[in-house]
Amino acid sequence: APFAVWGAWHYTTLSYGLLSELPRDNPSVHGAAEVQAHFPAGNAGPVTLILRNEQVDFGSDEGREVLEGLTGHLQKSSDQLQIADVRSLVQPYGQAFPESEETGGSFAQRARRRVRRRRIQDHYVSSKSDREGQVTRVDIVFREDPFSRDSINQLDRLQESVRTFLAADRNVAWPTSEAGGG
Repeated sequence: APFAVWGAWHYTTLSYGLLSELPRDNPSVHGAAEVQAHFPAGNAGPVTLILRNEQVDFGSDEGREVLEGLTGHLQKSSDQLQIADVRSLVQPYGQAFPESEETGGSFAQRARRRVRRRRIQDHYVSSKSDREGQVTRVDIVFREDPFSRDSINQLDRLQESVRTFLAADRNVAWPTSEAGGG
């Protein structure tokens, strides 16, 4: 009984951080600090948002438009949601490296671009033969440690923001249980 009371009392102070319980002089803590000096802490565990809609082919122009809207919405909300980066079919390398629509070049350059686009599409969009309906992913990197209590709370705010955005999208009907990745 005493352990149950202690656990219930400290439930909101639990941390799932991989490094938060280690001594500060541990080499893993120092290494993580060095990495975080150059990259957002959320790179250690990006959040993958899964969207499914049987009416939208995410690889089509219409689907790309939906993803551009959602990606833009998340980028505009990045301060509020503590998002460091958003990656999707329309922005596979994140905010800092927008996908360019290059044309021309040698045959080899055009072939490399086609292969790259195909790989990106395969990474972010399922084929219809894989599942019922179309499925796409959006990877979100938080600014803070993804396993901290704050990041877990950020996940709730992220889900609500995505649901609100999708519900306001008048061009596409979203199933209630699927909106926001549930």
